[in-house]
Amino acid sequence: MFEFLALGGAASFYDGVMSLAATSRGRLPLRVHEMRHEAVVADFDTEVRRVLYFIGAPWRPQVRDFAAQVGGVPRTPSAPPGNPRPQRR
Repeated sequence: MFEFLALGGAASFYDGVMSLAATSRGRLPLRVHEMRHEAVVADFDTEVRRVLYFIGAPWRPQVRDFAAQVGGVPRTPSAPPGNPRPQRR
């Protein structure tokens, strides 16, 4: 996404996406659950339980160690090619 190559482009893109989300919420019958990264970092269990409840999934203690459950090499555009998942310290 070329919008993220410069701070101004990223800010403009973010603003457009947030404006679209606000407009969509006002006009469409959407069920939306807002989640803030800071809240997840501060209290992972509580915030993730809320998300799981919202989507109708049960809480399991294994959720706390989700990275170990996935295994393998990340397959996202942000993962460096051939670079395995960083190990926990």
